Amino acid sequence: MPDVENYTENEIVNWLIQSVLDLEIDVSPLPPDDALERLFLREVTLEIGGSTFPCLADNECGDMDLDNLPLKLSMILMELDSYEGTKDFLEWCDDQALATGSALASRLWGQLQENVIEIPKFFTKKMKVISAYDWHLGAGGIQELRTLPYQLARPDLHRKLTKGTAP
Repeated sequence: MPDVENYTENEIVNWLIQSVLDLEIDVSPLPPDDALERLFLREVTLEIGGSTFPCLADNECGDMDLDNLPLKLSMILMELDSYEGTKDFLEWCDDQALATGSALASRLWGQLQENVIEIPKFFTKKMKVISAYDWHLGAGGIQELRTLPYQLARPDLHRKLTKGTAP
């Protein structure tokens, strides 16, 4: 994935919002898993372009529980970016505080290996992520995403409402 320094925060946020609309993205958190919750991780289902992927996301701040698709997408992309930044399974397990011999770690690693190949295929532009620095500080692009007005946090529903096709 590209280095986030190439993009302004506003460009990243706008790209995430547009991606949700163009690719008909939906993100659904799975029921909490105690082992993952202790590590501030959450499994989610990403629906994108008619395909479904099981994904992992950091949920330390409860972002996956918010009704905000661009924010959820950014959390998934950050996890893929984090995966790509590790040299191997052992380093990734250490970063996630997962036991290297656990079935859970092996399953999640396998999902990430597939997702890092398959998910980028849906994007016509290079994928952009919020920097880990901004995420940890709750600043910049992540702050902007967390405070999006509802019509931008759920652009899919806003589009349906303005076209008169909402359920």
